[in-house]
Amino acid sequence: MGQLYQRMEERLKLEGYSYRTQKTYLQYMRQFAALLQERPAAVSSF
Repeated sequence: MGQLYQRMEERLKLEGYSYRTQKTYLQYMRQFAALLQERPAAVSSF
């Protein structure tokens, strides 16, 4: 999930989201991936 996580983090920074919002979104992204119990490649197709 490393590359997907980094891309999302960079995008949130570019869009000007606050630090706390970035961390919240990234946390939910990790939880979503864990819920699906899939590899990151499967999650990134969304």
